[in-house]
This record gives sequence, C-alpha cells and structure tokens, in this order.
Amino acid sequence: MIESRYWREKLRDELKWLRKKQTYKRWSEKQMVLYERQLMLVAFGVKLLIVIVI
Repeated sequence: MIESRYWREKLRDELKWLRKKQTYKRWSEKQMVLYERQLMLVAFGVKLLIVIVI
C-alpha cells in the first residue's frame, strides 16, 4: 500500500510553488508550460490521494 503522508508532503510543496508563481504579471511561454505541467502533476497527486483514501 502507498503511504499517503509522503504524497501529501510533496503536494504541499508543489502547491506553495504554484501559489508563488500566480503573482506573475507577464508570463513567458516557458513559464506557462512549467506552470501547466506542475498544475497537472498536482491534479494527479490529488486524484491519487482520493483513490488511496477511499
């Protein structure tokens, strides 16, 4: 069984990174791609935690 504690800790760090980047006023293409990729990884992490808990 996967230990959800490790996923939650990693997810918290990734959410902090996303929140920090939200304050950008002008986005380069690279910044948008990196933000979108990180957002997708966070969404996958949340989905995985839901599956593990249920």
